[in-house]
Amino acid sequence: MDVLEHAPDALTRQRTRDSLAFEAAWRTLPRHGLVPDRRDLTLHHFKKMLPDIGLLDIVPGTPARSRVCVVGERIRERVPFPVVGQDYFHYVPAQLRTTAERRLQTLVTHPCGLWQVLGIHYQQGLFKSLELTVFPLWRKEGPPQIMILAVYSRGQVCDVPTDLAMISLDRATASVFLDVGAGLPDWPREEPRQELAPAPPRRRCTLLESPGRLV
Repeated sequence: MDVLEHAPDALTRQRTRDSLAFEAAWRTLPRHGLVPDRRDLTLHHFKKMLPDIGLLDIVPGTPARSRVCVVGERIRERVPFPVVGQDYFHYVPAQLRTTAERRLQTLVTHPCGLWQVLGIHYQQGLFKSLELTVFPLWRKEGPPQIMILAVYSRGQVCDVPTDLAMISLDRATASVFLDVGAGLPDWPREEPRQELAPAPPRRRCTLLESPGRLV
């Protein structure tokens, strides 16, 4: 899907079955409040999704900080360098970093989920788009975490050669918060668009079609 409507209700109707199944599995986790405790995380309901799941520490502040803790097998295959232990925000363009920090920090300071469609730029002008679904996890000791399902793709898809490095993340083409019981956070409906440096030409890709699942 190349064009997404940006009204929140319209966006949530465009989520994939993978995204909805991930949310359903997160909601089955035991909890004493709105957010599951990281110690109670069981992977039984996430079994089929594990290759596409990552866990990140989020340390609120100005600026917020993050640390990649765990990534699934398919994420490791698509990112051709080690990411565990790295700061996710390092790969967000400087012009977008403040918004990205605020958005992910909001998930743990005002419990809610997040659904996005965004892109990744690699060397040689190669581009991939993906759907992210994100929910928080509470920790008594240590920083809160977020649990991410990252599933390719929207539009054109290319396999990433292992010798190509990821350059940066692109601006999200669609983004909406998901209510988990605390209501939706206050967020500007339309953020001012900042001009980014021109991106290199995108390499021609083969369009893959998968009606029930993103590949």
